[in-house]
Amino acid sequence: MSRPFGQQGSAAAIVSSIRSLFEQTVREAAALISLKDVEQAAGVLSQADRIFVFARGDSSLTARSFMNKLVKVNIHPILATEYGQEIEESCNMRAGDVALFVSYHGQTRSLVRCASILREKSVFSILVTKEGISPLAQKCRLVLPVPAHEEMRRIANFHSRIGMEFILDVLFSVFYQRSYVRFEQHKSMLDQSR
Repeated sequence: MSRPFGQQGSAAAIVSSIRSLFEQTVREAAALISLKDVEQAAGVLSQADRIFVFARGDSSLTARSFMNKLVKVNIHPILATEYGQEIEESCNMRAGDVALFVSYHGQTRSLVRCASILREKSVFSILVTKEGISPLAQKCRLVLPVPAHEEMRRIANFHSRIGMEFILDVLFSVFYQRSYVRFEQHKSMLDQSR
């Protein structure tokens, strides 16, 4: 999972290895989904005054993909970690706001601190992370797990990105479905304006 190819092997072998990695990761991620938790997360996001996204490093790229989908339906999330001011953003959040944390390992100190601040303020927090216990998972109200097979020493974040994108795609789809007619009308307006 962490190193799906080595020094030796053909391009065809790499294609096969990466395909298998995608298939296995998605199969395992789907098995971990709690429909109740995904529906709750979508409901909380749909009722939010503002959505703040907390993610660092590779996870921020995955989080931005989710944010991009929201923008297309006229929801404008705030990337709280964009300028390194996540503590300030946490302190400025209020009732009605929702925090979405995307962190595979769930151990980034500043994100754990943010989640603690939000918990004290009773701001709802959702976490997409690897299965198991982590400091961040212990602070967030709702955890959407992904398979935990990736090691720290890796070529790239193949496995974690696939798992987190799958969960976020499912979350977005359930979120979209809750306001399907409104989002479809908005999408139609956007398409006509091109």
